Amino acid sequence: MEKAFEDAASALQLGEVSDPVRSAFGYHLIKVTELVPRETKSFEDVKDEVIRSYQKTEAENKYYELGQTLTEFSYEHSEDLLEVADALGLTIKTTKLFTRDQGEGIAAEQLVRNAAFSEDVLKGNNSEPLELEGDRLIVLHVKDHQPAAVRELAEVKNDVIEALLVSKSRRQAEERVFDLKSRAIAGESLKKLAEEANDVSHKSITGLSRTSAEVPGELLQAVFKTAKPVADQPNLFVAPLSSGEQVLVSLQNVTDGKMTEEDKKRMELATKNIANALGQSLFSAVMANLQEKADVIVRSK
Repeated sequence: MEKAFEDAASALQLGEVSDPVRSAFGYHLIKVTELVPRETKSFEDVKDEVIRSYQKTEAENKYYELGQTLTEFSYEHSEDLLEVADALGLTIKTTKLFTRDQGEGIAAEQLVRNAAFSEDVLKGNNSEPLELEGDRLIVLHVKDHQPAAVRELAEVKNDVIEALLVSKSRRQAEERVFDLKSRAIAGESLKKLAEEANDVSHKSITGLSRTSAEVPGELLQAVFKTAKPVADQPNLFVAPLSSGEQVLVSLQNVTDGKMTEEDKKRMELATKNIANALGQSLFSAVMANLQEKADVIVRSK
């Protein structure tokens, strides 16, 4: 709020209406409809929170400063990554050779592969700093580049065999899990099916939430995307995982989440803030439109 508006509002009692107050947005009549007492916590209550907040702020500031230095040095010494590393006390790490489409470790990131194969980097220059998840900032420099070529069969034989075995294994897993699903639909329990098989495990989970760490994230997403059970009939579905595993899920029941009083207060506050932001945006747009259409005449004496 502008100072004039804030001062006038702060001086009012509950239910009291102010005199006209002028701000950059015009004249206002302010009425206080609610007063919320300020809550003061003891230092011991907030000590850990204050420490974490301070450490986080300091770390962010240091990260920003180092990021700026990294950007400057990698640009000034664009053909030499060693000087950049020495200046910042960093260790240069080397990846295995990777292609435009796939790689291992940090080269598994699409952003990294795109930068590595950019024209500027292939010419021998440092890349621009790349920001990755987990607050990581990296600069790339090509150590070795081998043009694309057709590999000899003997060289790729083991890779081909491994790929075929993985593909066959996945097909077999799919066939088996859909067979188990058919039996489950016919009335057999998942626990019994798992007991009959030597390499299938069974797990029963109650009260699974969206933030639960009991199951892999991709399985959790599949569970919360599926439809609710109808007429007390469990919803059976198969969730394939990136690891190649096939998970047969029997969703028995879905309980709608309940908002706590604290959640409700946060929701109300968020709603008010959004409404205020939208109102301010609309008001600013109207004022800008009026100013654009207004005719201003300046008369000299």
